[in-house]
Amino acid sequence: MTAMNILRPFRGYRVFGEGCFSDCSWRSDRLKENKLLFDRLCGIVERCFLPARKGMPISWRGLLQEAKIFEFQLNSECPPADYDPEFVTDHFFLPFRTIVAEDKLGLTLLHDFEADMCGTAVDRFFLNFWSPSIRASQHVSPDEINSFEKRWLDEYGKDSHDCYVLQTGIIKRLLVKSEKPSFSLYGVLTKHFVCTEKEVVYGKIYDDVADNDETYERRASDASNDVDVTFEQIIRLNSPDRFVVEASPLKKKERKNQTKITRSNERPKFNLLTVTEIKKKLGLSGSSSGATGTGSPKSGHPRRRHYRTLASDFYKEKRGETIIVPATWVGPSEVVVGNKRYKVRLDV
Repeated sequence: MTAMNILRPFRGYRVFGEGCFSDCSWRSDRLKENKLLFDRLCGIVERCFLPARKGMPISWRGLLQEAKIFEFQLNSECPPADYDPEFVTDHFFLPFRTIVAEDKLGLTLLHDFEADMCGTAVDRFFLNFWSPSIRASQHVSPDEINSFEKRWLDEYGKDSHDCYVLQTGIIKRLLVKSEKPSFSLYGVLTKHFVCTEKEVVYGKIYDDVADNDETYERRASDASNDVDVTFEQIIRLNSPDRFVVEASPLKKKERKNQTKITRSNERPKFNLLTVTEIKKKLGLSGSSSGATGTGSPKSGHPRRRHYRTLASDFYKEKRGETIIVPATWVGPSEVVVGNKRYKVRLDV
């Protein structure tokens, strides 16, 4: 039996409490040359890994090309954890089938194996990518930095500042029913690589349960913490009162090399914003009572496309069925601001 078939609790996973979001606000000023980790990851995948063979279920190149980059606001303005865990368990969904969330500490990609997957208790693919030197600057005391860098050099033969860690696996979030319901993250780490921008200096594929030693637990813990943070971000932000806003460059560069993965400066970025935030960002003046969410339910008020489970006795034959409620929007949904085109996506 392979590790791919076994989902068990990640050791070191965190269950986020009410208003606890400190782990998502880590910052570092040491991001190398301000180049997005996404672009570095694309380059490493192109240079260091062979394309997926035909018939393989997951292609890293394909996922990175397909991925939608989200710019989450990881700060004190992030909404508190006031959602209903039981509702989220059944109705959670990714804004797109493949998304990437990045901050200065790392990058996490989440992918639905099937289209329109709904709920947290389904298997999803993850890819986690981070810089050990930047992470050490956040977690290791200044007195221990030199010791960390020496251990890294001894183990991998490369300076930690030149290295990146790439991890993949499968995860799902299961509801823990109690007086105050919460989540546990279940999953398995399948691959762990240490790379520079030009070569893979270490690789481990966890094919067998026997490989799940202390090293596995430590590496799985790193991955689970990052993935859990991303899950929590999406749960808090991907709500019916927030819309997906797409920001695209007005001028698209003609791609000379069609085999390369499209880099971040050539593709749109996405965010999840409230109506008020959208109006401010898009420079839309005025707001109807419906737009602020205080008007009559009969008025045309903005509402995100979302899932709804029919619970009323009115729906005799469809009671208990989950349907998609189409989005509604008031006013213009697409404007040009500066050198970017902003569009409120009503299809997701």
